[in-house]
Amino acid sequence: MVRKGYMLIEVIIMLSILAVVTGLCARTFRIVIVDIPQMHKDIQANVTVSHMLRRLQNDIETAKSLPDNIGPLQSGDEVLLIGTEDGVIVYRLNGGKVTKDKAVSGEDIDMWNVPRADISWKVWKKGGAGYAVEVTRSIKRKVLGCWEKKLKNSHVYFLGIRGACSREQ
Repeated sequence: MVRKGYMLIEVIIMLSILAVVTGLCARTFRIVIVDIPQMHKDIQANVTVSHMLRRLQNDIETAKSLPDNIGPLQSGDEVLLIGTEDGVIVYRLNGGKVTKDKAVSGEDIDMWNVPRADISWKVWKKGGAGYAVEVTRSIKRKVLGCWEKKLKNSHVYFLGIRGACSREQ
């Protein structure tokens, strides 16, 4: 006798096996579809912030001073003033962007677009004069509806380190 179909129990077993296999593969599909593109964006933001920090480090380590204010500009949470031989360089945090420009001319030197980065700086002072800058940075990432900070770390850059080393030689 030849069968022309499947029994109901065979169909139910096949569907349950398919559901189990799909459940096991769902994590892999989530990684490929959601997590890998998200990690790629995190890495891109981290590379941009790292590039900006290398420029900031170079400016601070070759600087002469960290002034509190230049005219109407006041050094603080959003503005960092760095005194160099050529004048004063201004770093500004503004709505997901970090800009570097000259204080007097206002000429833009560089701009980094980092909307997912959380950057803050604090000038360390001794005797009323700044001698180092502590920069804290992280990348914001939305996980299950909540914002988390990833790749969080701090850097301390000391004023005039490169200039002092070259003068000793």
